[in-house]
Amino acid sequence: MFHTTDRDTTTFVDETIHPDVTYTYRVEAVDDSGQVVARSKDVQIKDRSPEPDHVRLACRDADAHERAATAAPSDHDAESIGCRWTASRRPSFAGYRLLRSTAGDDAHSVVVFQTNDRDTTSYLDGTVAPDTTYDYVLEVVSSTGDVIDRSNVSRAGDEDEDKEPPRLACRDLDPRMEAARSSDTGTAGPAPQPGAGEQERIVCRWSPFAGSGFGSYQLTRSVMGTAEPAVVVFHTDDRRQTSFTDAGTAEGVTYQYVLHVLDRDGHELATSDPAQAGGDEGGPGPKAVAQQGGGPQGGASSPQPQPEPQPQPSPAEKSGATGGGGGGRGLRGGGGAAGGRQPPGGRDRRP
Repeated sequence: MFHTTDRDTTTFVDETIHPDVTYTYRVEAVDDSGQVVARSKDVQIKDRSPEPDHVRLACRDADAHERAATAAPSDHDAESIGCRWTASRRPSFAGYRLLRSTAGDDAHSVVVFQTNDRDTTSYLDGTVAPDTTYDYVLEVVSSTGDVIDRSNVSRAGDEDEDKEPPRLACRDLDPRMEAARSSDTGTAGPAPQPGAGEQERIVCRWSPFAGSGFGSYQLTRSVMGTAEPAVVVFHTDDRRQTSFTDAGTAEGVTYQYVLHVLDRDGHELATSDPAQAGGDEGGPGPKAVAQQGGGPQGGASSPQPQPEPQPQPSPAEKSGATGGGGGGRGLRGGGGAAGGRQPPGGRDRRP
C-alpha cells in the first residue's frame, strides 16, 4: 500500500483505515531486483479515533447577481450553478477536484475545477447548458493523485424547477366580437353575420412548461363524439410560444385539444388536461350540425312569418251580430274581410 525508493523516508500516514478495525503493518526492504532483504516485525493497531468528516458539497442555481463576470459566454437562456463545500481535514491533502456529469450519466463526468488551495471552498460554474440537470462530486486528492476523500453527489440545474404540466384553455373566437372591438368609432353597429360555409376560429392558450429537457410544444385536435384520431394542428420548439389560433374549424362542431410537451428526441415529457371548444354547449360536435335548423354549417334558421293582425269589430257590428231574426251578417259573415262562413241560425258563434 506504500512504496518508496528514498532511504530517508521513514514515515507514512494511512488515511484509508476505519475506526474500530484492527490492522497489521509490516515494513520490508527490497533490493534492485525486488527481492526482500529485510523485514520488520508485524505491528497491529486499532484506530479508536473518529473518522474524519467527509467533505460535504452543495450546488444550486446561481442568482443573476452571483454570476461571475468570467463565466463562459452562452445563449440568453444559459445559467450558472454555484457549488460550495466544507474544507478537507485530511493530513495528506494536496488538492480539490470538482467533477460534473449530466444527471443519470456518471460514466461521462468531466473535471470543471481543481485547486491545491485547501481554503478554496466554492466555485461558480458558468459553462452549463440551459434545460439540463447536472450532478456534481468533489474529490480530495493526495500528492500522488490518489483520491483520499469523496463528497456526496449534489444535483443542480433544472431539477428543482416546477414540472407541473401546462394548463390549456381554448375558446371560440367570435369574428363579430372581434370586429366590434376593432371598430375605430367605439360604437357597436349591426353585428356582421358570418357567410355561408364560413369557418369559425378557436384560440388556445397555455402556461409555459418550466421543467427540464424541453424540446417542443405539440397541440393536437380531435372531434368530440367520433372515433377519428387526433391530428397535430400546431408544433413549435419555442418555449415562449404559448398561444395558437386554429382557423381550420367548422361551425357547430365540438373539438377537443391536448397540448403535449416533447423533449429533443420527440419523447413526451408532459401532457395537459383536455380543453374543449366550438359547437353547442352540452352537445357533441357532429350532432350539433344536425340539431341546428336552417342555413348551412348549422347556422340560424330563417325567421317564421308572423300572422296578420285581425281588425276588431265595432260596437254596431257586435250589436248586429247578436240581433235575432233576419240572419244579419256579423264580422265573420260571408262578406267579411276574412271570408269566413256564417254559422246556421244567423248567429255568429264567437269563442
